[in-house]
Amino acid sequence: MAAVRPRIDLRGATFDRFVAHAFDHDDPAWHVVGPLPVLDVDPRLQLEHAERLFRNPSAVASFSPAQREQGFWFLPGSSQPEFFSGQLWNHDLPIGARISCASAMQVLYRDLFAIDPHGEDAYMWFDQLDDARLDHGACAACEPVRRAIIGALEVILAIPACEQPALHGLNHWGTDAERASIIDRWLPAAPPGKLRDYALLCREGKAE
Repeated sequence: MAAVRPRIDLRGATFDRFVAHAFDHDDPAWHVVGPLPVLDVDPRLQLEHAERLFRNPSAVASFSPAQREQGFWFLPGSSQPEFFSGQLWNHDLPIGARISCASAMQVLYRDLFAIDPHGEDAYMWFDQLDDARLDHGACAACEPVRRAIIGALEVILAIPACEQPALHGLNHWGTDAERASIIDRWLPAAPPGKLRDYALLCREGKAE
């Protein structure tokens, strides 16, 4: 008999409760070992809270490095997509709100990940977010959100120490034309060596 999944009611949750659900855990595997709770949420509020966090990541400064790392790993993932990642593709939410939230990710990189990548969080953020998108089902109605992510990635590519995560994101999210356009504009200033080689691989969409 399948285990009964508990439920957590986050409807009407404050920003502090939103943050606590993602970051206030001592077990780094809390969001990957099931059965995970089913979340009851207000989708609009979840998206608002996520954008607020992205625009002010200092809101999690009180958590330990390990808690921050696992929280930022959880957020873009698909273990509880109703918490955040699935809301980017929720057709019931205004497209403008979803675009704004996606664009805010560039602030997360500028103000946090450029200083501390939190293990592999910065590198894998857009990779995980792409998995969540595919789980939801990519569609033409969500194309403006995808384009907003491409715009954020172009900005992130210009942030020192964030180039590799941005290239990795473009590898996953960009069309052939988008990757060529953005990476070709960046390449003249790119340092020689492994990063440049990786950029050329991402330009072709052939990176892992």
